[in-house]
Amino acid sequence: MPPGYECPCCILAAGGGTRLSQQRHIVARTPETLTLVNPRFWPNNPGSLIVVPVEHHENLYVLPSERWR
Repeated sequence: MPPGYECPCCILAAGGGTRLSQQRHIVARTPETLTLVNPRFWPNNPGSLIVVPVEHHENLYVLPSERWR
């Protein structure tokens, strides 16, 4: 993670927002995940949903497999 980097998913999970993703984009939440409408920086995927963990993980390859089955 570069110095000064702020994870946009962690910001959303904490109740905040960024210039591209806001709380209004969240359509579902569980204790482990957020589901949000695709933000505008992915214009070729209109209507898509993204499911992300609430807990920060640097990338897909470090997700704990026992938790996400």
